Amino acid sequence: MTTTANSATGRRARLYYEACIPASLLILAAWAYGAQQGGRAWVMSAVALCLAIHSLWQQRPRKFTGVGPQLEDKIRAGVDDGMVWGVLLVPLIVFAKSLDMTNGTAFSNHLAISLAMSLTVSIFTRRMYASAKMVLLDITVWVLGMCALAYGMHPYLSMFLKFAMLFTLCFLSFVFTAKTVYSLPGSFTLGEAAVAVQGICVVFVDAPGRIFARGSSVEAVFLEVAVLGLVLLAAALFYASKHRHRINRTLEPVFFSGMVLVCAWLVIVVVNFAIRKSLLAWAFKVIFLDSTANLLLIGYWVCVLGIAALLYLLAGSATSAPQNKFWLHVRRKSYHALATLLFLPGVLFASQPLHLGFSVALIVFVVVECLRALDVHPLAPAIDRFLRRFTDHRDAGLVVTSHFYLLLGCALPVWLGGTSEVARLAGLLTLGLADTAASLVGTRYGRHKWPGSPKTLEGSAAFAASLCAASGLVVYALVDQQNVSSALMLFALCIGLAALEALTEQNDNMVVPLTMYAAVHVLLSDKARFHAAPVLMATAAFAAPSVLPAGRSIITRHLRNSKSR
Repeated sequence: MTTTANSATGRRARLYYEACIPASLLILAAWAYGAQQGGRAWVMSAVALCLAIHSLWQQRPRKFTGVGPQLEDKIRAGVDDGMVWGVLLVPLIVFAKSLDMTNGTAFSNHLAISLAMSLTVSIFTRRMYASAKMVLLDITVWVLGMCALAYGMHPYLSMFLKFAMLFTLCFLSFVFTAKTVYSLPGSFTLGEAAVAVQGICVVFVDAPGRIFARGSSVEAVFLEVAVLGLVLLAAALFYASKHRHRINRTLEPVFFSGMVLVCAWLVIVVVNFAIRKSLLAWAFKVIFLDSTANLLLIGYWVCVLGIAALLYLLAGSATSAPQNKFWLHVRRKSYHALATLLFLPGVLFASQPLHLGFSVALIVFVVVECLRALDVHPLAPAIDRFLRRFTDHRDAGLVVTSHFYLLLGCALPVWLGGTSEVARLAGLLTLGLADTAASLVGTRYGRHKWPGSPKTLEGSAAFAASLCAASGLVVYALVDQQNVSSALMLFALCIGLAALEALTEQNDNMVVPLTMYAAVHVLLSDKARFHAAPVLMATAAFAAPSVLPAGRSIITRHLRNSKSR
């Protein structure tokens, strides 16, 4: 009984430590944004500050009770609901992007929308799954938050249009987050589903401006139209699967492939209209005519993928032999190594075809996973056999998500862009190098575990050391100006990310690279750097009363175990 209680106490403290990381970054980002923009920006900064403090308050060890009974059989097994990330991650990324831009007010509408959806998740979704009754105070806080965010949006919009946009997107994000969790049981946590839905809603708002206005890059237009097309395709396939009894079994591949081709045609037509030229002709020109580097990158990809396919076929005969845990990790992390080999040259030397390649890879992944999840014969069994060789307990749900998180973890920092090379390389640095080093070192040499976690201190040390070395190399090689304060901040960031990778129960392929992307822009901005120490100390003071009792019990348990040995 004592061991179970100590384990639960350690887990609660660990989850609270995890929540302190995005909350502290959001507080810093909101403060820096308000100081940078002034005026209406302070209104949205105040809403963000309230969200961060409320999330910490909800997650404190004495308050946190775990996953509610309504949600326990819907989210991924054995993890917390991830509400902290569902509330804080998307606003944190938008704040970071705004701080990195010369005209940060250009993202004021996106910022207000992301904060409105997060406020909805924080108040309504949490209470719905906790079986708690809505009280007048909750509704009042939500309405006041909507009014404040509407005031903070760009003044060229009428107040009616602002409220209509905020209420519509909040309603859609609330409904589709719940729909995602219930329709795909065991595949996501509530926070992961909320982040995905909020991201799609932001794309939904941004896409019309790119489609009907000139000046946007072709890669950005293609990406956003493709995302909307994939959402339409997934919804159509899901609806059609409910009526598949009306379709002849032998005609199923033809029917579903036809739906895929129709959606692909619609995407191409819309992109052609948006860019006022042929997408296929533009892609041919970019790959074969514009630059030798682009053509060499495509040839390099073909060679690497060919070698990887050959190695997979050669290793196929060895899958029946029993393998220990270390070699299973080696096989899984080979995906990470392959991603690094594929994407790193593109980030450094040929970003345009890399953007296009990421978008095409996302399309292929979604289509293939839809066919697998809907059990479309004869393709589904072969796809499932291939993917199951690289999965773990996090892929026990209807949808296999690990490869999506790996792709998006590498692609999103590149898609989001920015002035910092370290931020653009966040996915490759954290997933391709640091996470791989942590997994292999922790599995092979790990002896001392984090409290309430299977992760080891040795693995976290390998994560921090490899990430710090790689980031330092990038800064030294690609950045003209270096200073001591930036180097110290980057060193502290690497240690914090190592702790986050060990503490989180969410899919680290999603939260770690996106947190690094946001943190680089926030911590290395002049406004935020000046206030970093006071905010971090204030967060530590806020955390101490709740965390110290848990830490004291953990230390006592370890001392008792040491004496018994």
